[in-house]
Amino acid sequence: MPAMNTLLLCVLMGLSVSIPVFARIGETPAESIKRYGAAVKVDKEKNRMVFHKAGLEIFSDFMDGKAVHMGFRKIETDAIGNPVELSDTQIEILLESESAGSKWEKDIHPEDGMTDIWNTKDGLRLAVYDRSHSNRLLTVTTYAYCQKREEEVTKKEKKALEGL
Repeated sequence: MPAMNTLLLCVLMGLSVSIPVFARIGETPAESIKRYGAAVKVDKEKNRMVFHKAGLEIFSDFMDGKAVHMGFRKIETDAIGNPVELSDTQIEILLESESAGSKWEKDIHPEDGMTDIWNTKDGLRLAVYDRSHSNRLLTVTTYAYCQKREEEVTKKEKKALEGL
C-alpha cells in the first residue's frame, strides 16, 4: 500500500468533510443510533449519519453496513463562528474509544503545527486532528476505507481523462 499517498488522501478527506460525523468504527447504523440517539442528518448517497451527543457533532460513514470513517468536533463555536477546539483529554478519550484494543502512536508532525496524526500499532486505523480555526475536526478511519476512497478517486480521474 502506498502509505504516504493513502495517508495524504485520508488527511485531505478529513479536512474536506463539511459536516462532521461520528460512531464507533465497526458499528452498524442501528448500533450507532442506539449509542448516540436519533441521527440529526442521514445522507444515503454518502452512506453517512450525523449525530449530536455530549456537546459533539459526530459523523459516521458506512461501508458494507459498518462504520469505517468518523469525525468529531465540538458543537460550541467561538465568537466568529468557528468550532471550539477539542481538549487533549477529549482527543485522548475519543482515540481510546476507537482503538479496538490497539495502542495509538503519534506518527507525523507536519511543519504547519496545525495537524496531529496517529496510527494504531496494528496498522489498521488512522486518526487526524486538524487544529485550524475553521475546522478543529478529529477524524478516525480505517486504512481499508482509505484504500477504497483512493481507488474511487483514481477511477474517477481516469474516466475524466478518457479519450485525451
